[in-house]
Amino acid sequence: MKKLPLLLLLAVSLFMGCKSVKKADNPFFSDYKTPFNVPPFDKIDSTHFMPAYLEGMKQHDEEINKIINDDQAATFENTILAFDKSGKLLTNVSKVSTR
Repeated sequence: MKKLPLLLLLAVSLFMGCKSVKKADNPFFSDYKTPFNVPPFDKIDSTHFMPAYLEGMKQHDEEINKIINDDQAATFENTILAFDKSGKLLTNVSKVSTR
């Protein structure tokens, strides 16, 4: 139980430290202009992850809500395919590891 406040403090400090990164400076927010469309590892910094994860989760939630609130009858294209294509930014960020 004593670890929870420490983890919470760490998460908040990481979040606050990462908010200063502008979208224009974050390689996750632009199309990769690299061979084979691989992430530009030489331009990615640890401060780029949190803003990209937060924006990715926000976008994914919006895409899922759009599927849920669609007035049309459910079809493969507007349900399964739309779900499969959702979360592109979140997937791109999670594929890059900072080990």
